[in-house]
Amino acid sequence: MNNNKLAKGYDKLSPQERFSLIIAAESRGDEQERAALMDTAPKVGFRVVDYYGLADGFHKLALAHLVDLLSMGNLILWASYLDGDEQTWDLVEELAGAYLAHGEGWRLFCAENNLNPEALLPQGYFGLEVLPMIDKLAKGIYPGEIEPGDYLDTLRSSLGELAGKWD
Repeated sequence: MNNNKLAKGYDKLSPQERFSLIIAAESRGDEQERAALMDTAPKVGFRVVDYYGLADGFHKLALAHLVDLLSMGNLILWASYLDGDEQTWDLVEELAGAYLAHGEGWRLFCAENNLNPEALLPQGYFGLEVLPMIDKLAKGIYPGEIEPGDYLDTLRSSLGELAGKWD
């Protein structure tokens, strides 16, 4: 069946069928079909509260932050058991510094916005209980000054992009 015959049926797709086809088109790099599927989707309207974009942005950033911490923490834990050379240990120190900078950057970012940094993290998320242990380990590994500036700037600009989509 050619694409023109398929395209004629795009308006009859269920949301699940359309979404699956969009993902399939993306995965094979077919931008034309992806765009056609998206353009022919029926539009629905809805109303949201005025702070929706901000809340959505913070929740997405909190999840991304948590994934970053858990990923870096996993590497720190793993690498701390290695019997590596000086170059390996330098990398572990650098990673511990980045981990601590992310944690401090998140705390400062939340403080700027009068928010409790712990309240935004998804509770019950697998792995949260290891973060205090990784914090302690990272502080013991990293001898330098914690510099959250770059991460803090990234959080600020990311929130602007995420929340701005709802203005």
